[in-house]
Amino acid sequence: MKNILFFLTMCAALFSCSSDDGRGDQPTKTAFRTVIVYMCGDNNLSDSLRQDYKEMIAGSAKLSDNVNVIVLNDNLRSTPFIAKLSGGQETIVRSWDTDFYVTTPDSMLNIMQWIMNKYPAEEYATIFTGHGTGSRQTVDTVGTSLRRFYAYGVDRNYSTTEGAWINVPTLATVFSNLKTPAGNRAHMKFIFFDCCCMQTVEDVYELRNYADYISSPLSEVPAAGASYREVIPKMSNDFDSYPEDLIFYTENQKLCASVIRTDKLNNLLQTTFNVLLEIKANSELSQKTELKYSGCIYYYRRTNPFLYDMQSIFHKQVEEELLSEATYNAWKQALNEVVICKKMASTWVTSIGIDFTSFNVSEETYGGLSMIVPRYGYDYSVSYSGDTERIVNEYMYDFLWCNKVGWKELGW
Repeated sequence: MKNILFFLTMCAALFSCSSDDGRGDQPTKTAFRTVIVYMCGDNNLSDSLRQDYKEMIAGSAKLSDNVNVIVLNDNLRSTPFIAKLSGGQETIVRSWDTDFYVTTPDSMLNIMQWIMNKYPAEEYATIFTGHGTGSRQTVDTVGTSLRRFYAYGVDRNYSTTEGAWINVPTLATVFSNLKTPAGNRAHMKFIFFDCCCMQTVEDVYELRNYADYISSPLSEVPAAGASYREVIPKMSNDFDSYPEDLIFYTENQKLCASVIRTDKLNNLLQTTFNVLLEIKANSELSQKTELKYSGCIYYYRRTNPFLYDMQSIFHKQVEEELLSEATYNAWKQALNEVVICKKMASTWVTSIGIDFTSFNVSEETYGGLSMIVPRYGYDYSVSYSGDTERIVNEYMYDFLWCNKVGWKELGW
């Protein structure tokens, strides 16, 4: 009951200070698709996301009339507002007089539900823009904004130096509570992350029941993000027939990205479990079995890397004679059924200006999906921006994938 009362209170607070001016925008028919664009730019990406928003408006000039592109826009220069983009123009359909955290689960649920109710469609989809940190995790609370413990955000409160991130298990609960106007559980045709490092197997497994496809970079993304003049016109495309149209696109920037289909993830889970058990059996270690990782592709945290390319890490185990070719090939087939489109680069730029250039990125070593790899060094906390993180070997069990895939069998 307390949670229900809190939810109702949040709903009242969120929408009591908003205006639904609409400017005559009242849908008269059900669209083919409504795309919810969630722009979290109340942070140091504000100027870049404002440019992205201009590109989205321009791209909407080529958008089909039967597709709604509805943007929640939050940045440093304005309070949050919702706009419909079409014909190369924006129409403000809701605005708020005061600022609030748009990345708390209650805010996200209320905003996305309002959009779905106002713009009914045969199917829905979501684009997230902002910061991303892959499968990083901590407790759900508003915390110091410098701590990059959450997957998506950060919506900052500069008056208190605090900010709200949302992790992916919590984001999954937002999607689980969304309803179509008819009252059925909502399901997205796709989720598109214009954020760093979000194509992790832990993240996509959490979201597997709420979207057909998930598109995201594996590596870090330059602040300019996706090229929306080209992305927005594709929002009416048939992605079942042309999933490559969902691949992350940006001009003149190198990065690794992929599109995955969610209905094949359970098979990948089982084959990965089999791989880890075989590595355990072939290892000489009696307690914790640490995978060989030297030279493998990783995508985040040069000082303490933990998001490794799945194919790169298991290919390494074959080279170390810990995994048979037969088991590896069966696993790779399962991976290729999940990763249906991918693009790769041999170098990419990080947020601190260091190029990732030391990897052998090839068809044999790059799989298009990353994963947490526990290591001995992650049995203790590490410092980041003056705070102490939850250790990777601990928080990975907040993810369903890590609980099911076999890490406990390896002693972790």
